[in-house]
Amino acid sequence: MGSRSFTHHYPICHSVRKPYVSQINPGPFTPLDKDTEAQFNAACNLWKEEHITFHLGQAVEKALIAQVVSAVEPQHLSAVCNKQTGCYGSNALAIL
Repeated sequence: MGSRSFTHHYPICHSVRKPYVSQINPGPFTPLDKDTEAQFNAACNLWKEEHITFHLGQAVEKALIAQVVSAVEPQHLSAVCNKQTGCYGSNALAIL
């Protein structure tokens, strides 16, 4: 009986690194007049998923910005702070 490597039983998953892309607002749901009921339902379900993904992405970006702002000293954030609004922007990558 030969010895087996650990990876033989439990393969290591190699994750593919993908750049983060901010979600795009899917806008309002606008079905086509000529859609069948099945096409309408499929398009509606796809739009709902994109809508939820967009809002979850926005919430994650806001949370990341809040964490960075609370962890970094103000003088280091002055370059990314909008002087008129006091906001740090809507893109977490720009702050980092």
